[in-house]
Amino acid sequence: MTYSLYALHGFLGLTSDWQSFQSIRQHCKEFFPIDIFQKGFTCSSLEAWAQSLNASVAKDNKPSILIGYSLGARLGMHAVIAEPTLWKGAIFISGNPGLSQENEKQRRLEVDAIWAKRFREDPWEELMEKWNHLDVFAGFKCTLERREEQYTRAQLAESLIHWSLGTQKNLQSKLQELKMPILWLVGEKDVKYTQLARNLVFKNSHSQIRVIPQAAHRVPWENGRAFEDSVINFLENISKG
Repeated sequence: MTYSLYALHGFLGLTSDWQSFQSIRQHCKEFFPIDIFQKGFTCSSLEAWAQSLNASVAKDNKPSILIGYSLGARLGMHAVIAEPTLWKGAIFISGNPGLSQENEKQRRLEVDAIWAKRFREDPWEELMEKWNHLDVFAGFKCTLERREEQYTRAQLAESLIHWSLGTQKNLQSKLQELKMPILWLVGEKDVKYTQLARNLVFKNSHSQIRVIPQAAHRVPWENGRAFEDSVINFLENISKG
């Protein structure tokens, strides 16, 4: 394959999260795991971060595909919408295109402000216990080790504020109109996100929505085989097209 794949991890994610997917790496020319918190990428807003990524990718001047998980998916949506000609395709995992009601946005801002305070102040083990019991994880155990020393707490808290779903515009219509092929992945046990996926109708005939069995929100790390098979099939179809 002649494409470069740029991978965006989620909140509490690390670039090392993508290391286990060697078969995907073998189906692209280059694989670039992006640290969404790295220096040079501004976190003042979702749009500003996306502009920083696009500027970096444009310098490489290579045919590129984006893959993003959860928060990384939302950041990635902003990137491909802002510069659709820069990207040949996109893979969004457990992504939320945005809220439509102002009261929903306000409530989300309030919830994220509470979480931001917890990420600044709460004992780490207690915090991880609360986080891993969120409904989207559907009781699935997190198989990825998350140690406090791997993060900057203030940075995590700031991202919850600046990149809150409450600050995001609803991107559904813009995503559906994109001419590039999109692979949209959700886990069958993640009730909220499977419902969001059902509401999507993509204009591009090569776009796909896949519900991955035996998985909740953390699709790639809960059913790795089905995840890899879906991504590889998508990448191969892009190459043929």
